[in-house]
Amino acid sequence: MKDREDSLVRGRCGGALSVRDTGFAGGSALFRLACDANPLARNRERVLMTGLLDTQPGDNVLDVPAGIGYLADGFVRFSDQGPQVVCVEPISSLAAAIDRRHFVLNAGLDSLPFPDSSMDRVGSLSGLIRLPERTDLFREVYRVLRPGGRFVIAEVQEDTPPANFIDQVVRRYSCFAPNGKFPRSGELSTELSDLGFVHVREQHLACPWCFPDAQAMGNFCHSLFGMVDTDVQGVLRELRACLPVFSHRLGLFLGWSQVYAVGEKPLQDFE
Repeated sequence: MKDREDSLVRGRCGGALSVRDTGFAGGSALFRLACDANPLARNRERVLMTGLLDTQPGDNVLDVPAGIGYLADGFVRFSDQGPQVVCVEPISSLAAAIDRRHFVLNAGLDSLPFPDSSMDRVGSLSGLIRLPERTDLFREVYRVLRPGGRFVIAEVQEDTPPANFIDQVVRRYSCFAPNGKFPRSGELSTELSDLGFVHVREQHLACPWCFPDAQAMGNFCHSLFGMVDTDVQGVLRELRACLPVFSHRLGLFLGWSQVYAVGEKPLQDFE
């Protein structure tokens, strides 16, 4: 019954994992360590995403691939009157690290376990880079969205400083470098339009990460990216060489940006 037990997961993984663990099994513990220590560091990414999703109380919202549930956490952090969020994550160790307040499914992305037209909103925050191919997921999102429902994607864009940092630095030092590719400018819009989404649009937006000081920034990125083959000071040197870092009265900011793409399922589905 192991497959059955893995298919539906609630709460966090039970045991601590060493930073020397490789792959996403180790990554789940490192992701959670980073997010628990600095829960609002990437909050601008999430605020932009939730604004574009424009959910209403009681909406059914799908977070996919959910990772450790960072997007879902945003819906419950500031309100208990938000939408009903379901997290789908194909990697069991990541699914097991999602907060127990959410409903979690450890399932594949090419055949989502939901009826047609059952979701009001679908969000995908910084997860596409883990997928070698995304068309099947987009097709499934179209199927499960209700007519008039909205799909919002956020991902680092190719040939930007964050993409270059991940490609040139993170892949060198990380124990779990992603195996997908970053979308080019306009690529997500084209893919969504080709699948039948309407009112498609995309924007490349700044979403700087915020920290109380440089040590917190280094610790966060060291854990988030699993950069176990260098130390925190090495991470800080690479960050300052690749990305803008600037001080503000609210803290220390790391320049980050993502492309946000939005598409809606037509009110009348002509397929």
